[in-house]
Amino acid sequence: MEEPMMKDLEILERSCSIYLVRYLLHHPHQSLTMLMSTEGKSLSTKNRRLDELGVAGLIDIYPEEGEDKRVKGYYDLTPMGVEVAKHLDAIYDLMKYHLSGCNENYTIFTDPEIKKKLEKKKKEQNDQG
Repeated sequence: MEEPMMKDLEILERSCSIYLVRYLLHHPHQSLTMLMSTEGKSLSTKNRRLDELGVAGLIDIYPEEGEDKRVKGYYDLTPMGVEVAKHLDAIYDLMKYHLSGCNENYTIFTDPEIKKKLEKKKKEQNDQG
């Protein structure tokens, strides 16, 4: 296996990147206004990240003429962006149960029974597979 370089995934490490890619997977064909109105980071961060994700080949903007004859852009994932987003969703699905037992900084378990629950869930998964 070829060793990954740090730069290879740097775009996904940047603030708001994973959120925007996963959001567009579940809510395709979004206007800039809609993307800016979602929760999370500042408008300038989202704007900058959309540009970077476009250059990285993960999203595209498709211009459409609105009713007022002004051209508006709509964002969608590219085929590569869809593939990346699906993998990010799979990672999320793998981790969400475990992370639900942690505090918001993921430094301690907030549920004293979480280790037992995780072991039980792991055993159930092994029994099924």
